Amino acid sequence: MNAQLQLALMIAAAAIGGCSDDGRLVATETRLTPNATQIECELDAVGYFNRLCFRLPADARVDVGTSRVIVDNQPIELFANLISEQGDKVGLAGLSALIRREGEFACLVAPELVQGREYVGIEARASHDIGMREIRWFSTDKM
Repeated sequence: MNAQLQLALMIAAAAIGGCSDDGRLVATETRLTPNATQIECELDAVGYFNRLCFRLPADARVDVGTSRVIVDNQPIELFANLISEQGDKVGLAGLSALIRREGEFACLVAPELVQGREYVGIEARASHDIGMREIRWFSTDKM
């Protein structure tokens, strides 16, 4: 592979953020509970729109009206923070749904102040136990 192509691939991977080239922080099922789960992973907030997204189990859905995930008629709230290298935490809010080929995601939105900054991880929790199929970081200039 030539040097220009390698550089282009490295820049593209950096723009996506996350622990893998496609923004996946956790690619396997992760159980969120009322106790915070911490995931160490370099995250770049390079875009205007920065979202932490949880791929929902098949029996769950996002209720945007209440900003909750619904599983078996049980409303579940999601909470997450970005963690800076200094240990500062920035809360994410504004639950939204994202539909992709691989399933429905519940996304928490980062405030604008994170744009252009780097983070070393996240912490996430839920009001009730829920198994998320994967966790992804999206940072883009497009919605």
